[in-house]
Amino acid sequence: MKMTGNTILITGGTSGIGLGLALRLHEAGNKVIVAGRRKELLDRITSERPAIEALVLDVADPASIARAAESVATSHPQLNVLVNNAGIMLPENLLDPASLPVAEANGTYDDVLTMLAGV
Repeated sequence: MKMTGNTILITGGTSGIGLGLALRLHEAGNKVIVAGRRKELLDRITSERPAIEALVLDVADPASIARAAESVATSHPQLNVLVNNAGIMLPENLLDPASLPVAEANGTYDDVLTMLAGV
């Protein structure tokens, strides 16, 4: 990836690694759009860094995903990088059979099978 001149959407961009990436990539000369669920955090980021844009997005809500996709396609057709950083970590121990119901309920089990076995 070229490191400057990109238009980058970062999901989960309101805190932690996502916010760190957003700030660094913006400083490197990229157009950055941060997406997250918490509007107050998005507002704080854009007030501190007016050149960074914000997008309310809840990746667990299909309607929110559809709205965000339409909004980004319209406002940023030049988008060329997606950093898919959003997610919720639940405590799981893949070696403990008692964790299997948590993994199955949240798709982790299928994700691990896909990564390991390609199924």
